[in-house]
Amino acid sequence: MKRDRGQIFSLKLLFFLFGGTNVLIGPFLPLYFVNQGFSALKIGFILGIATFFGVLGQPFWAYLCDRFNTIKKILLLLFVLSLFLSIGMFFSKMLAVVVFFSVIFYLVWSPSGVLIDTLAIKNVNRLHISYGKVRLWSSLGFAGIALIAGPLLEFIGISKLYILFWAFLLIITISILPISDNEQSSKAVGIKDILALFKNREFVWFLVLLLILSIPNGLNGMFSLHMKKLGGGEQLIGFATTISAASEVPIFYFLGRHLEKYKEIPLLGIVSILYTFRWIITAFITSPLVLMLFQVSQSVTFACLWLISLQAVVRMVPDHLRSTGQTVLAMTSFGVVSILGNIAGGWIFQTYGGRTMYFIMGLVTAVAAILFFITYLIQKKVVLIKW
Repeated sequence: MKRDRGQIFSLKLLFFLFGGTNVLIGPFLPLYFVNQGFSALKIGFILGIATFFGVLGQPFWAYLCDRFNTIKKILLLLFVLSLFLSIGMFFSKMLAVVVFFSVIFYLVWSPSGVLIDTLAIKNVNRLHISYGKVRLWSSLGFAGIALIAGPLLEFIGISKLYILFWAFLLIITISILPISDNEQSSKAVGIKDILALFKNREFVWFLVLLLILSIPNGLNGMFSLHMKKLGGGEQLIGFATTISAASEVPIFYFLGRHLEKYKEIPLLGIVSILYTFRWIITAFITSPLVLMLFQVSQSVTFACLWLISLQAVVRMVPDHLRSTGQTVLAMTSFGVVSILGNIAGGWIFQTYGGRTMYFIMGLVTAVAAILFFITYLIQKKVVLIKW
């Protein structure tokens, strides 16, 4: 029992630190590159190409986890590699060298999030705690560090960003050591198993629906530019980020265990409707202060989307392919949509403005809602016919 409490604490600490670290290499990394003398265009190129290759690399690491039946050891390897590769990313001033190290850094850092999720899911049942109550610590870490990192970096200088990143990475590496791998399957995974996963029509169609629903999340990457155009400054944007992350906490805490009682497809249809309201209302908001406060809507949209989607993958994917299945989910929900969002979002925002962009986002999620409910009705009809 005492050992279990220690592992629960380590899981929560792992999520908290990972959420906080994502703040450091999210909003603050572009500012670090500015300090290094790179233009906005070059920074966009660096992060765009690095993110792209980060997405491509995720299935490889997930395959290794399933192939060798260990997540913890792969994560330890990723953390150590991230530390050494970040040296080249932080200290190089030649564009080609920074691009090279950034690409390799993202190749090893990007898969960490979904593998941490998978490690947690494999442990929560044994530890008698819901996944949501562990996952909420990532949101707390993101919100908490977002509040203090800005003033701290302003005091010590953005050029010292790497010190904070390395400190967090060191503690993350230590925090994962007590956590059990909880190997649930000794079956080795081969290429045939991976191909069989994509022959599962229910799983593939679910990913298509999820991609449609998630595309506006990628477009929302233009949020800070939209808010700035409305008159909001960096401090207000930081507060908006904190409100958004903190609002997820109650959902992760209370909703985790109760979701198992309900079917995922109609729930995601409801989430799609909530997203539609969120984007349309955002299009009408003209006050940066109101827009900042409205970020509380993240709670009933993204937090619900992620919890329900994870539950669906757990149900659809065989246990020995869990890491691969959840990585494909993350690629669909974050990777692919981030690439599409950065390309399409930038063009729509620059050509038509933020208001039109958010109207389009609302239209896309409305289409997703219709497709989710049609899918549910078809599935229900098939079940009744079989019965």
